[in-house]
Amino acid sequence: AEHLWGKVTGDVEAQLKEELHDPKLEVLQIGPGGEKLVRFAALINMCNRANGRTGMGAVMGSKQLKAVVVQGSSKLEAADKAAVTRMQREGTKNIDEIADVKGLGLNGTADVVGFQNSIGSLPAFNYNQGQFAGADNLMGDVMSSTILKERDTCFSCTVRCKRVVETEFAGQKVLPLYGGPEYETIATMGSYCGVDDLNAVALANQLCNMYGLDTIACGATISFAMECFENGLLTLADTGGIELRFGNPEAVVDMVEKIANREGLGDLLAEGSARAAEKIGPAAAEYLVTVKNTELPAHIPHAKKSLGLIYAVNPFGADHQSSEHDPMYEEGGAQLYFDRLALLGLHDVQ
Repeated sequence: AEHLWGKVTGDVEAQLKEELHDPKLEVLQIGPGGEKLVRFAALINMCNRANGRTGMGAVMGSKQLKAVVVQGSSKLEAADKAAVTRMQREGTKNIDEIADVKGLGLNGTADVVGFQNSIGSLPAFNYNQGQFAGADNLMGDVMSSTILKERDTCFSCTVRCKRVVETEFAGQKVLPLYGGPEYETIATMGSYCGVDDLNAVALANQLCNMYGLDTIACGATISFAMECFENGLLTLADTGGIELRFGNPEAVVDMVEKIANREGLGDLLAEGSARAAEKIGPAAAEYLVTVKNTELPAHIPHAKKSLGLIYAVNPFGADHQSSEHDPMYEEGGAQLYFDRLALLGLHDVQ
């Protein structure tokens, strides 16, 4: 795949579909970030879906495997098609009864920005705060009324929470091809870095999808570097003249590209914040927010107690998807989760 090496995900997918004469084929690929072995390189499919954590993109890159292409024409068979259809219709009919799910459909996962901020679980300024004064500018309804182009969905899902945006920032266009930012990205590229510019966040998200980077680790590593810069551990000479301060949206976008291409300070940050701290010096450890060298996602354990245990015992460190994390470890929490599933037609949850 030498002719594909060095190309961003959108160009690779378009080229493979043309070469193989199949516009419906699926591509799982790495971007230039994976080729350059960025520690948190992701696997990307459909140009806007990411298998983000654990750096699997770097694993593929180390094997010089650019992409896996899948073609198929068979239909999915069900043992009891009528039962599946009934469940699907029941879930669709009842979906508006679940307030959280209805909000996700209307405004995407960004719909939770306000709630997270209200309970002190929206990380800001490299996890130094749990609330962000600029959160109102990052809300899902703001995205819906400004840069949203259309809604997208995963296979057979009626919620349709995925966002497709179109905008521009700093002279660069944000294209619908690369989807739109989810809650985690809005937090890591936004509030983590003290940035409340949704256009900048959308561009940072696009760059991560183009280059194949995990937005959580990338944004969190940038916010770590910002705190190091503000405390004198990094200088303008280190950053190549970039004012790497909290609240600087241009700096966030610039650093995403430098990380993906391993340019300047980006080469160090491409190793992740924990390894970067070792190079910067002992004082940098004070600004680390990691578990087992994995950057924390945008859910603060102080507000969601179940996360403290999940982050601690998960084999690869802090990850909010490794266990059901929204119902707290409180009486009735699990039943609430099952009650919500029942509304979607899932009555016999094992």
